[in-house]
Amino acid sequence: MKKNLLLFALCFFFLTLPLHSQNRVVSGNNSLNQSNVKGSVERSANPMPQGQLGRRSGPALSTQTISGYYREDFEGGFPPVGWQVVDVADPLNTWISSIISPYSGLQSAYLHYPLTGVYGEDWLILPQYTVAATDSFSFWLKPQFVNFPDTTFILVSTTDSSLGSFTNTIDTLIDHVNYPLTSIYQYYSYSLAAFAGQNIYVAFRNANVYGDGIFIDRVSIGTKPPDAASISIDIPKFAALGTINPKATFKNDGDSIISFPVTMNITGGYTSTKNI
Repeated sequence: MKKNLLLFALCFFFLTLPLHSQNRVVSGNNSLNQSNVKGSVERSANPMPQGQLGRRSGPALSTQTISGYYREDFEGGFPPVGWQVVDVADPLNTWISSIISPYSGLQSAYLHYPLTGVYGEDWLILPQYTVAATDSFSFWLKPQFVNFPDTTFILVSTTDSSLGSFTNTIDTLIDHVNYPLTSIYQYYSYSLAAFAGQNIYVAFRNANVYGDGIFIDRVSIGTKPPDAASISIDIPKFAALGTINPKATFKNDGDSIISFPVTMNITGGYTSTKNI
């Protein structure tokens, strides 16, 4: 049975993730029975009524439309410049920055789950973006817990950032369907070719009833330019006297298939260039 949260923990939520929530467990005596779970998923799958605005927060919105390649790792202020956070239901919990479990760097975006039986709905909206034919949208998502009614919609608006304008659904991510099966990060990527030449807004809309709690990190949109990244220098710490062949591992860190030269220089006069 899910562990009941202590009421006094709520006053600390906006400062840090409650430590006792890490002890949240699932058992056969889950207080949300099968009919409740089904109803919760069906409820979160319904489109939000037109005209429901919610409570928005964040810095002043940038009026500049971005293009090219853009990536957000949530390492600065939250929400990032040009982003919007909209709290539709459950005002105690909304999108925040968290240092608990980033995919990379020191921070991620995080949405805590509501109290038992409480419906939560929260939106995280990117700045307006001009789409090229080769562009895509990608991110890493991790549930804090699994097997609770939790759904995240990936939505697109081709007009403005009003919630009712997000009429294009790129994907619907549902716990125990296409969420990660355990509390680990999973990569999601979607082509934006259908929106080529248009200015769009992309949004995460999470809806849940005492759901998982989710982390999102390394959000990117656009076409990543050609790039190479080093992974490791593969030389053993201890080696027998004699000749060794130093090795290194690199990866193509762009979106296109390319070849590039890599040169290794070692103090003492060793140099080697390989095309990979």
